[in-house]
Amino acid sequence: EVVEKSPRRAFEFFMTAALRYDRERRPDQMYSFREAAYEVARCHHHGIGTDVDKGLSRIWMAEGKAIRINLK
Repeated sequence: EVVEKSPRRAFEFFMTAALRYDRERRPDQMYSFREAAYEVARCHHHGIGTDVDKGLSRIWMAEGKAIRINLK
């Protein structure tokens, strides 16, 4: 089965995960809040599935405490 890539759907998935999930991953969750917040930040930083917004990217990175990339 071929899965079609959709940047918009990926962004929506990670945003939903970040808004719904607890701080740590539970057995029934694919991502923890921190992992989802990092992906939301990455999407905002690079404009993946949403508009580029470096300010929101920094906020999500700080919230997720997942500073893995240079946001300059």
